[in-house]
Amino acid sequence: MRLSTIALLLLAQAATATPVDDVDAMLRTYVRQHSSTSLADINTCDRRFVAADFWGKGLGNSVNVALNALAFAVASNRTLLISDDARFRAGFWKYLGDVERRWALKSQIRRCGPEVVQDFFPMNRRCLEEKTCGSGIKWMLCDGRALSHSDAHIVHIRSAVTWLAPLLGENSALDPYIRRRLRILFPKGVNTWGKLYATLLDPQPEDAPTHPLHDLVREHSAQDFDLGLHVRHRRSQPLDFVDRHAANCAAKALSGVADPVIFVATDRPSRLRGLFTKVEEALGRRCSFKFLNASQLSPDVRLRLHSIARTDERAVQMGRDWGEHAHERWAAAADFLLVSRSRRVVGTLSSSYSELAAAARGPSEAWLFDPIFQLKGRRRARYNWPRSDEYLGQVSSCFRSDATWPLPQYVRLRPGHARAWVRGGGACGV
Repeated sequence: MRLSTIALLLLAQAATATPVDDVDAMLRTYVRQHSSTSLADINTCDRRFVAADFWGKGLGNSVNVALNALAFAVASNRTLLISDDARFRAGFWKYLGDVERRWALKSQIRRCGPEVVQDFFPMNRRCLEEKTCGSGIKWMLCDGRALSHSDAHIVHIRSAVTWLAPLLGENSALDPYIRRRLRILFPKGVNTWGKLYATLLDPQPEDAPTHPLHDLVREHSAQDFDLGLHVRHRRSQPLDFVDRHAANCAAKALSGVADPVIFVATDRPSRLRGLFTKVEEALGRRCSFKFLNASQLSPDVRLRLHSIARTDERAVQMGRDWGEHAHERWAAAADFLLVSRSRRVVGTLSSSYSELAAAARGPSEAWLFDPIFQLKGRRRARYNWPRSDEYLGQVSSCFRSDATWPLPQYVRLRPGHARAWVRGGGACGV
């Protein structure tokens, strides 16, 4: 075959490549060039790094910090490191996947320059106005050196519990090379967060026979679930309203599905029976419900899970979403995996657990419901909930969320807010 013909074929393939193909190709290349095996026999002083920790009070928050770090690393073509500092080593990879098998630990890298910690919290419009977002927000939106070769040797991403990496593009002084890669990584309509999740954690528990959750997940996933429903019950919220909104959204997602099989995950198992009744009333027909109750795990399973629990007592005490006992935290991780394997996911608005479950395995449909939709303005604040104008886009009781990737719906720092903050009042000069 002539070279000219080959060139034409390659051009034709490039022309037919979709944004999804470009994201997949970028991530495959990144893993090949930056996984732990790529660091063998090289001078690490010639590389630049982004370090991630798994710090956070809940499952979704913990993983989101590392997902942001991975997104920053891919956009800048820096090598991802996993922080194993004593303060942050909460053993999260023991719950969801073998992180250390793919990525190098920060402690294994010889430091050849400064390490700078970039903190992000709490990431909403108010923190911009009050300048309480942490050092990371100004670095991300204002610093022209952010993630470039002239930035710190190791940039450590911490506390970034909402998906904020695409906002890096609002930095007008950003290195053009990083901006170009960021646009490829986060095209409109592509579930990049799910692809980043699959890149971060490999292999997944059900594919790793030695993983503690392997048998537990397989045992409870013998059949396909038409819907995975996650209901987050927050303190002092009117729980009956929360359950009713969840049931109505589940019914909307299951419209036209006969004899649905539903897997339900919640942090309050005592609410399950009433929730089942509300779902059937909203749907107008009987359903088959599946759930995983930590208290009903066999004694030998409990003992095995306790033996490999987290050793960071401070992290355990802070992780109230996980329960007080090791087997409850393992069950919460299994819940997450089973919800995310469902054909559809219905989750709680402003729950990073729900949003991550919807993204992680790429179900065909993802929905979010506002658990206290009937409350407005100051009445929402009474229930530890942000006002409706903090949400991305128009708030409704139940809506499709998979159509608006790459940004999640609940993210409280919108691109418009970040852009206005950068351009108005000389914020970047302060």
